[in-house]
Amino acid sequence: MMEPMPMPQGRPATDIIELPDAFLLILDLPGVPREALSVELRGAEIVVRGRAQLPRDPGCKPLHLEFGDVEWTRTFTVADTVAREGIRAVFRHGQLEVLLPKAGQGAQRTIPVEGADD
Repeated sequence: MMEPMPMPQGRPATDIIELPDAFLLILDLPGVPREALSVELRGAEIVVRGRAQLPRDPGCKPLHLEFGDVEWTRTFTVADTVAREGIRAVFRHGQLEVLLPKAGQGAQRTIPVEGADD
């Protein structure tokens, strides 16, 4: 029995936009259903994975495919200025939007140095 061929790997087209209070990632993931999509925060990285598979009719033989089966993967480094607990993802019409809110003003501050006078 032949082993299945590995799926082609793809890198989705992505826009990165800075908003006043957040960063926005917009990824094109054609043919990926929501249930075949994952967004994971791994330390300082966000990893987006998706899998698109065309339905197969046993009686049909594809002669030419330009948008066939593919595994999409993209990794982004998350800046220290991102409030990780507020990251949100929305998927609609083949596009994934990942909102990375900037940490509030309280997240960056000067720490006073205390000491005992001799």
